[in-house]
Amino acid sequence: MKDLDAAIFHNGLSQHWNESEVAELSAKGARFKETSRLFPDSQLLAPLATQIGPDATLILDPKNQSVLADESGRLGDVPLNMDRLQMVLALRQNPKNLRDDLRLKMRATPAELNELVDEMSNVLNRFGVLVHEGWNQPDRDMEKQLSLSRADRTFSAFEDENFLISERLRNVRQTIIGHGYSESAICETLGVESLQMIEPTRLHYHDTYVLQESPVGDLIRLFQLRATIPRERVQVIFNSDDISLLEALGLLVDTEGGVSGGVDIFCTGGLLFATDHRYMIRANDWLDEDPVMYIGMDSHGLVQTAPSYVPLCSTASGTGADCLAALEQ
Repeated sequence: MKDLDAAIFHNGLSQHWNESEVAELSAKGARFKETSRLFPDSQLLAPLATQIGPDATLILDPKNQSVLADESGRLGDVPLNMDRLQMVLALRQNPKNLRDDLRLKMRATPAELNELVDEMSNVLNRFGVLVHEGWNQPDRDMEKQLSLSRADRTFSAFEDENFLISERLRNVRQTIIGHGYSESAICETLGVESLQMIEPTRLHYHDTYVLQESPVGDLIRLFQLRATIPRERVQVIFNSDDISLLEALGLLVDTEGGVSGGVDIFCTGGLLFATDHRYMIRANDWLDEDPVMYIGMDSHGLVQTAPSYVPLCSTASGTGADCLAALEQ
């Protein structure tokens, strides 16, 4: 039984059952884990409880898919992968000693963890399950009230160490990624093997003859091709509050005939990186300080091979992309 428990709950390799047999046994027996006296431990970070609300019952099945069952029959059952199961159990506990452990267990960025917190909090609220108040993010209301004036220099607002707009930037990130702006999508659309292989002599060609007029196409124009698009098309991508924020920070810039990107945005390791333009091709391009380097092949390679631990001062990457990616590990 110890061998089977390890295979189901600790990702062990069983010496007595094959994978399909373990999956079948998980579907039938994992739900009784809460009452196990011989093998109470599991990879779950929060205490295991199956009856988490008057009409909400967890049916565990780590090898297939667990379920948050609706005993009332009004809401419908909710399927849970392991990350969502971990979060459902954690949301009922004080997050003080759980948040960082959860993020590392899930190998998630802080933004990805917050998105999962919001998603599963909404689910538990529907089921009438109380979420611990410690998971609330009090900075959100303060951020909504924060107004910014347009800066002369990109990101100059962050010179103030107390300046914090994490929630608003998370909304922007969700919008960008939600429109399909990803490394694989950009490469497939432009017919290149990597973002680092977009050539300066092909920028106009990609803009004019390759990209369609669509949100993801216009995001590529803004943040990879140094192109200008009409403001009306920017308003299709972002809401008015986000446009004001991006203009205030210098990510979007008013230009003759429309709006252009004030930075390049690279995707790597599940993160978005805003850097100075790699191709300084416009007449008014200038820098009075060392540039924030774009994500080159060296940085990209370091991200893909980021170890579970990396000394944050030993990176060879100008952007520190590999170190930021290592934070997920």
